[in-house]
Amino acid sequence: MRTKLQANTRYEKRILEYIEGFASDVLVEKINAGDKTMKGCLDYIRGQAEPMREGNCAIVDDAEVYGWAMHYFEEDSIVEEMTKKPAVSDHKTFLHDPKTGKSKEAAKEVSKDLPGQMDMFAFLGGTS
Repeated sequence: MRTKLQANTRYEKRILEYIEGFASDVLVEKINAGDKTMKGCLDYIRGQAEPMREGNCAIVDDAEVYGWAMHYFEEDSIVEEMTKKPAVSDHKTFLHDPKTGKSKEAAKEVSKDLPGQMDMFAFLGGTS
């Protein structure tokens, strides 16, 4: 049974194929009546994998990833707002120069990625 979900990345497409292939009709109806997204699902999966990370790598079995995806859509207590990444603000920083006594603007580069962020799907066997 098809869902209303939109998959925009290859990872989202892969998980959506699994959900549509294995979800019960009841779950598909729940997904279609709700407001959760595939992006929110991937954010949830990344959050689940984060504690398993060692260095810059987390190795997670396909079955566990798919289980997290199903759980995300089954549980009403998992709210999409909670899975969103914190916004990164692009602001200016001013430093006080002790030699001149004046403040000067400091060039500060703000990363769009979170520290330690990784692509856990690159390490999953059998994904493309």
